[in-house]
Amino acid sequence: MDDDLYTHPMEVRVLDGAVVVVGPAAMCGAFTADAAEQSALALLDAAMKAREWINPALAPKD
Repeated sequence: MDDDLYTHPMEVRVLDGAVVVVGPAAMCGAFTADAAEQSALALLDAAMKAREWINPALAPKD
């Protein structure tokens, strides 16, 4: 999965009252303010969990 990981953050803009996400690559979408807020909270939660993940291949063996 490492080949599919983006290392640059998304660009986020407001256009006509919609929250617009652009990039990286072909990723894009427009959200209502409520949907963007819920997505942001879910993204933050997932990011914290991802930081805690330990790669089994690198974990110390007992």
